[in-house]
Amino acid sequence: MIDERTMDRWIDEHFNAYIGLLADYVAIPSIAKPGEDGFPYGKACADMLAFMERTMQRFGLKTDNVDTTVVIGTLEGSDTGLEGCRAIGIACHGDVVPATGAWERDPFTLWRNGDWLTGRGTTDNKGATIAVLFALAFLQDQGIRLRNDVKLYVGSAEEIGMPDMMYVREHRPLADFTLVPDAGFPVCYGEKGCIKFTASALTGDTNLTTFNSGTSEASVAASAVATISDIPDPMAVAVFLNEFPGIEASVLEIRNEVIVISSGRARHTAFPEGGIDAIGQLARALCSQSLMTGRAESLLRFIGEITSDFYGTGLDIETSDARSGKLTAVLTAIDLNDGKLTMRFNIRYPISADEKHIERTIRKRMETGGFSIEEFTLSPASVTEITPLINRLCDIANKIHGTDDPPYIMGGGTYARLMQPAIAYGMGTPSIDLAPPFPSGQGRAHQPNESVYIPRMKKGMKIYAQALLAIDHALSTGR
Repeated sequence: MIDERTMDRWIDEHFNAYIGLLADYVAIPSIAKPGEDGFPYGKACADMLAFMERTMQRFGLKTDNVDTTVVIGTLEGSDTGLEGCRAIGIACHGDVVPATGAWERDPFTLWRNGDWLTGRGTTDNKGATIAVLFALAFLQDQGIRLRNDVKLYVGSAEEIGMPDMMYVREHRPLADFTLVPDAGFPVCYGEKGCIKFTASALTGDTNLTTFNSGTSEASVAASAVATISDIPDPMAVAVFLNEFPGIEASVLEIRNEVIVISSGRARHTAFPEGGIDAIGQLARALCSQSLMTGRAESLLRFIGEITSDFYGTGLDIETSDARSGKLTAVLTAIDLNDGKLTMRFNIRYPISADEKHIERTIRKRMETGGFSIEEFTLSPASVTEITPLINRLCDIANKIHGTDDPPYIMGGGTYARLMQPAIAYGMGTPSIDLAPPFPSGQGRAHQPNESVYIPRMKKGMKIYAQALLAIDHALSTGR
């Protein structure tokens, strides 16, 4: 057993070191860019993996950089090399979403604001990764050696569909039971299914010269911009469009163009509530008058319809169940290039939903709107059986947080779905949802001024130290 007061003192003594290491980690702008500079997911992600490999070695872990996709650090147990020795996995990711939006400071320079640490990746997922390392360091400092190995995985492409962990599954054996600190306590034992698809349409000869947004595959679009040319009275059009919430229109007189900027609010696609979709907002504003020529008018009207809410109503796929809640559907990005309008969708569907029916309906709806699907990927829902060990891990988290929350299913997609048996375990706590010290639409995962709450990380370290002991006991004894 771990004495909590002893661990509290240890964490306080080492927390400046935690902040310093997290600052170095956040400073790496590790946005996954497949193939950039000859690396699987770009040079920044390769640098991030190299940094984590050095850091793991400093913490006493043996490392394995798997072809610059995932680095694995192993803390050997006392039974290493003996028959029956097993492995406890902890799977994190070091890639981050692009740092779009209005940041108060440089997104890749960590700064402290009271009990909050701000910087891209602090919540998703760098803060938790470093907290796990410190939980392992505490066990080592206290002379507590687990019987089984602990394998810490740090990936580099989680935010773009997890091809990194798919690669590792093919080239390395997985752990016997894995924790993923990329959700909330007490225990996330299931994840909704996920559909991602790309659809495109030709606009033909049109005066809509630009219609573009951000490129993140996992966020509600926080901004979008369009340009319309050859308008008889551009100033009157700009004045009219400026009456719409979130819309700012201006005139470029030299070209007789109207430039229209739509400002939304980013949210993670798995939890879009409270977000404002800048793409759909812009499409509906532009279609409020007959401004566009060619097929652009009908295509944007269709986009306005299918983005009427975040629950798939406009796609005719709305559904829900009691265990996992509503289906969510988010148009994350759009691009008009050489007369081709391309949009990307991210959908999370309940565990009981008929995924084939959803796919058929989407394809029919896209065809009705004049779009052709180019890419379509489906990741089935994932559910882990609730065992006595799962209940024990739930109890550990509830005790430290002073909560009484049950295991739950969420819309987010984590490495847990690829590493079964696995659960998403912390570091957030949905029932204690403290608002970051920023305006609405800022401070959370995937938002500007992304921040992590310091007491949450400290409690997360304590939970992980105790959870590792519980899993180690279960793997060694079978109970």
